[in-house]
Amino acid sequence: MSTNGFSDRLMGPEELKNACASVREAMEAGAVGLSFGLMYAPGCYSPQTEIEALAAEVGKVGGVVTVHMKSESDHFRESVMAAAELSKTCHTAVEISHLKNVGKEYWGNMSGVLNWLRETLREGADLSFDMYPYTMGSTTMAILFPTEYMKTGIKPLLESLKDPVVRGEISKKTEGELGR
Repeated sequence: MSTNGFSDRLMGPEELKNACASVREAMEAGAVGLSFGLMYAPGCYSPQTEIEALAAEVGKVGGVVTVHMKSESDHFRESVMAAAELSKTCHTAVEISHLKNVGKEYWGNMSGVLNWLRETLREGADLSFDMYPYTMGSTTMAILFPTEYMKTGIKPLLESLKDPVVRGEISKKTEGELGR
């Protein structure tokens, strides 16, 4: 975020180089790892190549990468696979925060994912996860807003909510997402 703000654009080569240098510097100063909030803006805009570049810096010194995955619903399996691939590609331990598949239509899918994870571990991925033992979740309200409204940050979002047209657009999109 310090490099790209809430923007949904790719980092330029120099920006990515600087971001990697920041991670390297933090690891050398004693950080134990790096946490990605890929479900939240601006992390939701990050392509896998940028994530891998930053995670590789952590892997070089034996750190841990923690991932709030990009999706816990429609693209859940792809998100789990991306976390496992991150471990293999970057030679780092990866911890998936709060492994869960959100939505009634996904009930019963977890055993298949857990079997796939067991196989991935046998293949050499250094992967772990946590789960909370209750059916509710907790996050910030910002996760409820469509990502295109988060591109400029929280303050501009709040300002735009004064416009009834924007509120109506957000309401329709949010209902579609949450009303399934």
